[in-house]
Amino acid sequence: MEVLEKFIFGKKQDKCEDGYYIDDDFIVVVDGVTSKGKKLWDGKTSGEYAKDIIINLFENIEKDISAEDLILKLNSALYEAYSEILTSEEVNEFLRAGIIIYSKFYNEIWSFGDLQCMINNEVFDHAKLIDELNSKMRSFALEFYLNNGYTIDDIKKEDLGRNLIMPFLKMQQYFENKDGEFGYSVLNGQSINVKNIVKYKVKKGDIVVLASDGYPKLFDNLSTSEEFLKEVLVSDPLCYKDNKSTKGLVEGNFSFDDRCYIKFIV
Repeated sequence: MEVLEKFIFGKKQDKCEDGYYIDDDFIVVVDGVTSKGKKLWDGKTSGEYAKDIIINLFENIEKDISAEDLILKLNSALYEAYSEILTSEEVNEFLRAGIIIYSKFYNEIWSFGDLQCMINNEVFDHAKLIDELNSKMRSFALEFYLNNGYTIDDIKKEDLGRNLIMPFLKMQQYFENKDGEFGYSVLNGQSINVKNIVKYKVKKGDIVVLASDGYPKLFDNLSTSEEFLKEVLVSDPLCYKDNKSTKGLVEGNFSFDDRCYIKFIV
């Protein structure tokens, strides 16, 4: 395999909940979940701390580990990091992350969460229905506020739409790793179903992109993906029209979310 492009950039200066790992056996992108609580872990958000734990584990992952055993191992590491610190009632503070992995040994892409991949120009975004619902509710709220005296700059300072949906963002944690319409996969140190790992077989010569969901649309090269993101941040900085999201561009931030992009040839 040969890495053709790689890029990572946080939405905040010196802070990033995305991460990547590359060696001779794996290419990995991790997206730490934005915290719904207030606890910091060694000065880091729960998403950033979870990302660091997972990335560090890959230093000692055997190349022939199965997708199922790998996901269970990563999930157990998150549990071990907080099991003696948090109670089961402190669900908002749990360490959480999504991940997408290329395994050279198996020539497969493994997805667990809502990160994106592109295989020979075909995009698989793994979007969650529950995110779509919350994004539309936030969009509804922002339409109301913007038509009743608030400005885009006001919302950049305090996202009233996200404030409104925050109870629902916390409620959705009940559906983590559950089956059914609203269920979704995430590493969270709790019970998971490895049957929900999404796998794609790839072959020598295939062109693959692994990316976090910080890109509203994934293209087959970094420059076009970045250019499209810049256009969206100009046309829809609050991310409530063309790029409906559960969060928008906050004053002082570089984007609505962290982003990571890796392109390689198998």
